[in-house]
Amino acid sequence: MKTNKVIKLTPKQTTVAKSATMKSRENTVNLKAHNNTLMIKNLSSLIKR
Repeated sequence: MKTNKVIKLTPKQTTVAKSATMKSRENTVNLKAHNNTLMIKNLSSLIKR
């Protein structure tokens, strides 16, 4: 019989975990935006030729 262990986090650990996930989310958003700008730049350079 398996018992599911509930991991209790202290408030500080929760905050740290939350800020870490927020940071990684921000990074993915920034990456996507950066890729979009790169694509736009490539397209515009192709059009100019």
